[in-house]
Amino acid sequence: MQGIAWLANGEATRLRGIGTWRLQSPEIPLPKELDSLLDRRGSWVRSGDLEEDGVEGSPHFLLNLDANALYFWAVNPHCQQ
Repeated sequence: MQGIAWLANGEATRLRGIGTWRLQSPEIPLPKELDSLLDRRGSWVRSGDLEEDGVEGSPHFLLNLDANALYFWAVNPHCQQ
């Protein structure tokens, strides 16, 4: 695990309901708590919660709805390629 982001109240639930999101998508704003964790804007894509069949090198994370926390396994996904 590479990091934890403590999200604002309700952000974990909001992210859980979104199938895919990108930093550059103006319709789905990035939670402010993630700004300091991502050093290359536009490179982060949510593809699922630690999916077994996820693409190698893709960013994975686990949402904790009770704690409003986001646990990262790839904070800078461009380095995971």
